[in-house]
Amino acid sequence: MIFGITGAKGIGKTWVCESLVNQLTEEKVFGFYSPPVFEGNTKTGIDVVILPGSTRIPFARLAWPGCILPIGRWCMDPQAFESVNQHLRAEARAQVFLADEIGPYELEDGKGWPMAVQIAENQRFPVSVITFRPSLMALIQERMPEIRVLSIQDRNTQREALAILMEVCQAAQETV
Repeated sequence: MIFGITGAKGIGKTWVCESLVNQLTEEKVFGFYSPPVFEGNTKTGIDVVILPGSTRIPFARLAWPGCILPIGRWCMDPQAFESVNQHLRAEARAQVFLADEIGPYELEDGKGWPMAVQIAENQRFPVSVITFRPSLMALIQERMPEIRVLSIQDRNTQREALAILMEVCQAAQETV
């Protein structure tokens, strides 16, 4: 089963992912999620947490002149992409695959963490959860027609999505 969590920037897609990881036994989850980094009330970066193991590495910071890999307002760390891709190449036994977030860099350019798209498409795990922006809905549905999309608009829909995912993940765990 493939689930997609979609919603506007900053609406709580990563919160759902992190909450899912916190409620499941960590070794049952393989993949990554991308929590924001704040200084005060200002978002200044994005890290990536590799699972299992919860290895947290810097992923993106606000762009600056001379940045090697600018994407939007962020300067991406190419080594973070490589670390995630290397991890995703490993054999893993888990019930849930998590990839937060899949974007145009992966879907249109085949860069970033294309392994994450491949794993979700091939349904290597009983449950796959990916996050993406609404603007990519048609492309995601074209590549993964069986995806069940959970749209996040507020705290209520965050909780609803988490409850659905927990139910599905627990059911998958019982069948393994």
